[in-house]
Amino acid sequence: MLVEAGDRSVVIEFRQIRTEDTDAFRAAIDRVARERSYLALLEAPPIEQVRAFVKRNVEHGYPQIVAVTDDLVVGWCNVPPASRAVSAHVGDLFMGLIPEYRGKGLGEGLLRHAIEAADAFGFQRIELGVFATNAAAIALYRKAGFVEEGIKRRAILIGDIHHDEIIMARLKP
Repeated sequence: MLVEAGDRSVVIEFRQIRTEDTDAFRAAIDRVARERSYLALLEAPPIEQVRAFVKRNVEHGYPQIVAVTDDLVVGWCNVPPASRAVSAHVGDLFMGLIPEYRGKGLGEGLLRHAIEAADAFGFQRIELGVFATNAAAIALYRKAGFVEEGIKRRAILIGDIHHDEIIMARLKP
């Protein structure tokens, strides 16, 4: 995919993450987390934790799509399995884009690739939580077939600001 990034055009590749992407993936998470507006994180987890997460996803073939240009991870959409054995048919979706790559259609591309990978993996349901103030993400998820299932009021506290979290899900057709 060709997108404008500042004063130049760059080619973005959507693909399954590789272990060599770990540092760039963590850097992207950290940038988005430090905005304190989109993720239920204040900063990226420690590199050892991110390495273990990526390694597990790669080894098990869990969907983890990254948007990459010149070895820079500019966005991600991962769908690891839910943590409980009785929910092994459910994938938990997490995604983000670094600021200068938003509004260019990359979120839609990431989400589409991740849903295709999750369906192929065998997940029957994909669920996510999104800040109620993130109208662009909510619209994107709706467009991809997600429906709202509920609201967790004041579920996230960043600094002294509470955020409601909308719970959404998509069932495999």
